[in-house]
Amino acid sequence: MNFIKRKPLVSYILITYGFTWIVLSPLIWLYDRIPPVYRELWHIIGPLGPAISAIIVIRIWKGKEGLKELGKRCIKYAGIGLLLFSLLPLLVFAIVFPIENFLGSFTFSDLINSFSEEYGGVIWLFPLASLSYGIFEEIGWRGFLLPYLQRKFNSLVSTLILTPIWWLWHLPMFFYRYELFFAIAIMPLLMFSGTSVFTWLFNTSKGSVLMTIIAHISYDLVSAHNTGISTMVISVIWVVFDIVILVIYIINYRKKHILQEKVVI
Repeated sequence: MNFIKRKPLVSYILITYGFTWIVLSPLIWLYDRIPPVYRELWHIIGPLGPAISAIIVIRIWKGKEGLKELGKRCIKYAGIGLLLFSLLPLLVFAIVFPIENFLGSFTFSDLINSFSEEYGGVIWLFPLASLSYGIFEEIGWRGFLLPYLQRKFNSLVSTLILTPIWWLWHLPMFFYRYELFFAIAIMPLLMFSGTSVFTWLFNTSKGSVLMTIIAHISYDLVSAHNTGISTMVISVIWVVFDIVILVIYIINYRKKHILQEKVVI
């Protein structure tokens, strides 16, 4: 406990990696040997690592008041504007998919068949996986890690530090989710893009983990699966948004800027 009080950041990373890597590593050998429903249920236990770690570290480091503050951030509503932004991937899908379905380039049957193939016919695992990763990852990454890093660094540097930590956390998945393995080289860039958006959203919402949870779930539902051209559209939108954030940050580096209006823990 003394170590956690003295080194909360190191403790958080060790507990997060330790839990997720221990739980998910057996899937490297078992993933193709067990029925899809069981391997997917096993897979969605992984994101408990960041959440459990955040709860343990905050409880020992900040006490019960720290956990109460985390709880408040997890249910903090930040207004209709940021809610709609958080739901942007789903809104894009709601616009783009009907057009694709009408044109026949990506139909409703294609969508269902894609989910059925990915989850072994158990389609309800699709939203369950997105909910699990969206909720439990954000309790850790934005509930603890980002605001902790922002105690010492500005938001851009905090984002740059958080990105490789988040990327390396996925290590076991690279070896049984083959699509991730083949994307391993570009994944840090993709994750930096997502992390930048989440950092902006977290700080703009004055520390609402709820908004980042909704955004994470929304993004995963659309972009982590085959949803036609919607995946490409929302990825382009987010990359453009990232560029705008970074350009404004550079221009206003020495001035008060949204990326520097940081929320800390």
